[in-house]
Amino acid sequence: MNKTHKIAYTVGGDFWVPCGISIYSLVDNNSKEKFEIYILSEEEKPEYFLNAIETLGDTYQNFSVEFIKIDKEKIQKLPQMGKERISKGANTKLLLGELLPLEDENILFLDADTLVVDDIGELLCKDMSETGIAAAPGTGSYIAGLGVPPDRQYFCA
Repeated sequence: MNKTHKIAYTVGGDFWVPCGISIYSLVDNNSKEKFEIYILSEEEKPEYFLNAIETLGDTYQNFSVEFIKIDKEKIQKLPQMGKERISKGANTKLLLGELLPLEDENILFLDADTLVVDDIGELLCKDMSETGIAAAPGTGSYIAGLGVPPDRQYFCA
């Protein structure tokens, strides 16, 4: 447990509970790693979420959580893609570089409903010095509604 790994989530609406489950699955399956977790939201933090994180911290000491409030005006300036298919709130990932207190550091962005089912140490140690982003390829017919050809590679962002 040498390096502290940076993890980011954007959360809102009905995704506070899944985010809490995701954080639990991350710290439980990676107890030898240390994490600084950033939660970005335009919403106020629900009390039940704060209580869950506090309880989780009583059991696991390998993480800290920092909440970053996103200015709603910044969200309104983001592009609306695919009409109603992708909300402006979902596009808050575009603000990560601007809002996170990082400098030349790797950060792992996890969707709030990501379930971490194993040790991710190998992923966290990947050399990203020559890469701007790494992502898992997307699958499914979701992109057809966005006008992306089905044979085109993409990642869910």
